[in-house]
Amino acid sequence: MIDKRMLIIKELAEQKDLDIHQLGDILEISSRQMSRLLKTWEDQDYIVYNPGQGRGNKLKIEFIKDIEQILLFELLNNRDTLTLSEIKEYLMLPWTEHVRETLKIKLMEQYEDKNNELSDLSIVDYVYEIPKLIHPAYSKDLTSVHIMLQTFETLYTKTEEGELKYQLLRYDEWQDNALHLYLKKNVFFADGILMTSVHIKDVLTFLKEESNFQYIFRLIKSIDIIDDYHLAIDFRHPYLNIKYMLAEPFSSIYKREGQVLIGTGPYRLHQHDARQIVLKVNPFFLPVLPDIKTIYFLEKKFNARQEKIASYYKEAYNFYAGNEFILFNPKPDGLSQRQRHYIKHIILLFFDNNAAADSMYKKEWKQIEEVWTGTIPSFEKPVTMAVDELSSEHMKLVEQALTLANVPVKRIDFKHMEFIQSHLTDMDADFVWLDEYYHQSQPLKTINLLTYSKFKEWYQPLKKSKKFLNMSKNLSFHEFKNSAEKYMTDLIEEDYFIPLYEKRRLFFLPEGLKNVENQHYGTLKYHKIIIAK
Repeated sequence: MIDKRMLIIKELAEQKDLDIHQLGDILEISSRQMSRLLKTWEDQDYIVYNPGQGRGNKLKIEFIKDIEQILLFELLNNRDTLTLSEIKEYLMLPWTEHVRETLKIKLMEQYEDKNNELSDLSIVDYVYEIPKLIHPAYSKDLTSVHIMLQTFETLYTKTEEGELKYQLLRYDEWQDNALHLYLKKNVFFADGILMTSVHIKDVLTFLKEESNFQYIFRLIKSIDIIDDYHLAIDFRHPYLNIKYMLAEPFSSIYKREGQVLIGTGPYRLHQHDARQIVLKVNPFFLPVLPDIKTIYFLEKKFNARQEKIASYYKEAYNFYAGNEFILFNPKPDGLSQRQRHYIKHIILLFFDNNAAADSMYKKEWKQIEEVWTGTIPSFEKPVTMAVDELSSEHMKLVEQALTLANVPVKRIDFKHMEFIQSHLTDMDADFVWLDEYYHQSQPLKTINLLTYSKFKEWYQPLKKSKKFLNMSKNLSFHEFKNSAEKYMTDLIEEDYFIPLYEKRRLFFLPEGLKNVENQHYGTLKYHKIIIAK
């Protein structure tokens, strides 16, 4: 096959004047080697080459054959011999757009045909309900987040300790109020298109102008593209901790093709209907492809899940699956602190004495004193509970506890997706039982609650919440963490937030898999799983 480097030199020769040293640097060879290479190509009748020695004589390279068409023809006729790594190398060359699309389709058809025998390397996960919409800026349910963590990536990511790491960036730097982002090169979307600054700007512009998170990104003054891998976000005021927001799932990077969002993650969305979601490996994911080639998310109610699949899989893993807590409505004419404190006492005492032990639920409250000291508060009207069907069994116990304590209760019941899609402020409830997924370390725990959960619907508009979010924009990590801890401690001490359980889940896998790890929000790092040889 002809030397694919000719395509790189052809593009450069058409765009600007370069000397032999610059060409050598681009191909990572010496200027002497570059001269010999050009002479070889000339002897093969691909180019006419004038070295341009002497004052005023510029180097000239004229291509006398259509290198792109010759290379394309050779590739398509030899595609059955190419490895996936070689396919990726060829797709990174500077093809014209229509040729790139043709090449991408033909090469990936060949790759997928060769790998049909790997289709049995799959994982099945059961979820409560299949979401209708999967979009970083709009989706609220846990299943959507699990899908997004497999199919999309963010500019930054976070460690379990809450510290930031680069994901799609090589590095960044602040210049006055502008955050300069330097993108990793050779990052591909799942359709084979190279990620550039244009895609990042498109996502950030959408977050700023159209998404549910405009309040986070409203300080952006402008987004300027410097080149394909360098852009600058200029802010109206300093905003050092914007990086934490750019690490959240709602800031996932994607490109849009019609109604479909395509990411750079290890998997791509292959099928999405009312009964299942199927993810297949993203063949352009770097540095290595996952051993698990297909993930099936199937709809099955949780109460039947474990018994049905335990007989098929031998290995069981115990992972974080969310936190459950009671949250009170902070409206000015709502329950008094004494009423909230009494309700908290009644519920926790009842659960201490009556709730069945369950290894999948780790209790997060301390033992409650049996006797209530002081005057019992009066309740002139029923206490209203908004009940998600997922928490219905727990809320039956809550209702029973309050009724036994002569606290009048009113229930408002919701189907799960109806509860997710309805705003808490529209429910006219005094409290809810929430099942949320968030980071267990600060400051990310409080950030998640105030930006990416049902919690935010009641609490984000509060002055203290706005103060926390505004004040934290330029705090150090240590100060940010302390501020976040104080915010949550105050809510607990004022009896607005009652921590109940850290929830776990059993995940069953076939035998012979290694490197099974949990990641943020209780999902698996499927692409890290290794099939033992």
